[in-house]
Amino acid sequence: MSVLDCCTALPVRTFGPGETILEEGKRAGVLFVLISGSIEIVKGNLQITTVREPGALFGEMSVLLDAPHMASVRTLEPSTFHIAQDPIAFLQSNPAVT
Repeated sequence: MSVLDCCTALPVRTFGPGETILEEGKRAGVLFVLISGSIEIVKGNLQITTVREPGALFGEMSVLLDAPHMASVRTLEPSTFHIAQDPIAFLQSNPAVT
């Protein structure tokens, strides 16, 4: 079972290019799962990496460590995500994801 298979009941949201979905130093309290698109992970003003892999998770470290986000996540093109509003419950009910 893939990560995306575990997300079918979660709401879906699309962001336009250049939108910040997680901001470094803040807490969103949600988990994002990439369905399609391309994002960049930025620490300060430095791009760390880009991600296009469907099923990639964003925000999980902040949730698991109960800490602010260590980097910002921004869309490079229109990007669609599943959003887990209660990420702890989602992760506990889907051990394959963790």
